[in-house]
Parts: sequence; structure tokens; C-alpha cells
Amino acid sequence: MEEDEFQYQEHVCFERNGLMLDCSRNAVFTVEKVKFLIRTLAKLGMNVLMLYTEDTYEVEGQPYFGAYRGKYTKDEIKELDAYASMFGVELVPCIQTLAHLYNALKWPGMDKIRDSADILQPEKKETYQFIEKLLSSVKENFSTNRVHLGMDEAVMLGLGNYLKENGYKKGSLIIREHCNRVVDICRKLELKPMIWSDMYITANSTGGYYDLPENTDCSKWEHVYKISISVYTGNQNYSHRMVLVSFFAVTNQLQLHYRI
Repeated sequence: MEEDEFQYQEHVCFERNGLMLDCSRNAVFTVEKVKFLIRTLAKLGMNVLMLYTEDTYEVEGQPYFGAYRGKYTKDEIKELDAYASMFGVELVPCIQTLAHLYNALKWPGMDKIRDSADILQPEKKETYQFIEKLLSSVKENFSTNRVHLGMDEAVMLGLGNYLKENGYKKGSLIIREHCNRVVDICRKLELKPMIWSDMYITANSTGGYYDLPENTDCSKWEHVYKISISVYTGNQNYSHRMVLVSFFAVTNQLQLHYRI
């Protein structure tokens, strides 16, 4: 090597690095824009793109999904998945299976599975039939077996229709049982789930503890709570790995398209 030449190498600290793209703010990025982002991620050495879609993806039997908001069709997701694979990028579905479903639950006929405005009602057969439809769409259209189930910010869990029909029950118990049932559906469909940490762990921050279902990852994010770090580090019972999320969310502003 000549004296004025040099080499520089970078090594990533994580096996997976990438972007979570917010596609649930009343519009979705065009397919071409997502392809541009995929190429950009590949140039930056990243290998994951998560599509955060609350009700902005096509689901059989759910005509109101994405209504007046925009959504990706099954064919569009398959196209993006194949394109991402060409560049070594894993396209991962990030959906919601508990809260953040206001735009899906506001329509006629959804009252049977609605706890409160944006939260599904746990422990109802119809709720898990609905969730299985969501996960079946994921299974059909993405080549990865990984799926993010959401389950964050369900602060009113069990305090709406659930409370009227069943009486009061601790939120930590409800979410544990709900998570177990949703993960069972994932096992049936051969999907590997992950959830957000904020509800599952902070709900038990006063001393209660419930382990996650086997083979379920927990993605760490939260608002600023006054909770001792020992909640995360001091409880030796936590046998499932906490995934420190290095993704960053981008809310789409330009180059949008709608499905009206």
C-alpha cells in the first residue's frame, strides 16, 4: 500500500439495523418512495425496514381498512418485499393487535370487538378471529417470519366495554392473557413475534411479574416514567431478551398516495 493510501472499515454493533417507517398518519408513502428508501438503507449498510401500518394494509374481509386514509395492497407489499430482498433488506410488518386501532374500530360493525375508542376487547372470540385475519395477511404478503405485534400505549385497557361486561381486572393480567393468545396465533401461522415493552413491563412496575411467552422478543421504548431501572435489570425472572430498538420513526410528509 502506498504511503498516501489508507483503508477504513466500520463494524455494526447489532445484527439488525434499520428504519421503522410510519405509514399510519392518514397517508402512505408511494411504492417508488419506499423503494428509494430501501436503496438508501442498503447504501448505509442497514438491513431492516419495518412498515408501521395500523390499518393501512389490505386485509381480507376488512373493506374499511385504509378507507379515506390510503393503504398498501397485497400486491404492493409483495412487490416491496421482493425489491427489498434484492438489496439485502428485510421488510418487516409492524402492526397493532391491541391498541392504536381507532381508525379501524370507528366503523359500523366493529363494536363487538371494541373495548374503548382505539383498543380491542380482550377475551372475546371475535377479537382473536379479527387478529388472525390481520396476521394471515402478514403471513401471505411478507417473506419474513418476523412480525411486530405492537401492544403499546393501551392505557385504558379493560376500562371500557370490558369493564361493563366483566367487571374490573388488573391491566397486567389482561395484557398477559391477551399476549399469550395472540402469540398462540403466531405459532399457528409459524410467525416469530415481538411486542413493545411499555405496557407489558411498566404495568408490572409496582412489583408484579409475568414473563413473556416463549420465543417472543420485547422491543424497548417508553415515555419518560418515574420507574427504577431495577424494573428492567434487577428482576432475574426476565428470561426473554430485551431488544434495544435502534430504529427511528419517520412520519411521512411528502410524496403520498391515497386509496379512496
